[in-house]
Amino acid sequence: MAAAQSDDGVVFPVRTNFHALARRPGGIPREQAIEAAEQHLHKMHPEFTAWLDQELAEILKIIPQSTDEVTSNDPWIEAANDHCRAVRDVAATMGFYLVTFAANNLCEAFDTIRSGVSYPLEAIERDFKALLLARQEADSSDRGRLHELIKRVDGSSAAPPPARSAPSKDR
Repeated sequence: MAAAQSDDGVVFPVRTNFHALARRPGGIPREQAIEAAEQHLHKMHPEFTAWLDQELAEILKIIPQSTDEVTSNDPWIEAANDHCRAVRDVAATMGFYLVTFAANNLCEAFDTIRSGVSYPLEAIERDFKALLLARQEADSSDRGRLHELIKRVDGSSAAPPPARSAPSKDR
């Protein structure tokens, strides 16, 4: 086998319109832009929490109450998955990291079902309960409680399926 040849090719920097615009004078400093974005997100918080509660209520209405196994043929899977993905995709931006984590787990369950695998409804209810619990804890200033919440949800998996109630609108 021949020895590998070193490639001493010339690298040409790419100069795009974006690079030119990013380097032009003017604008505001990065720190000031971040501060303004954080203030805007803080102003949007009440609207977001109302939207989040509405999405969770929609998922609750969509998930059936009387079936043992869930299959890809169930008509409600797509609608529930759409609402769940919306929550997952937006929650982290608004600082609801635990909600994003729980919604992602539920999205993965829906993706598994859509791939043709039968899935117990009890597991979906448990994941949804975790999502509701994450929502309850989302406004808490203590963001480091992930492990404690996971233990609470895992401990409840041996219990009967959760009581089906709409999310609290108090938050």
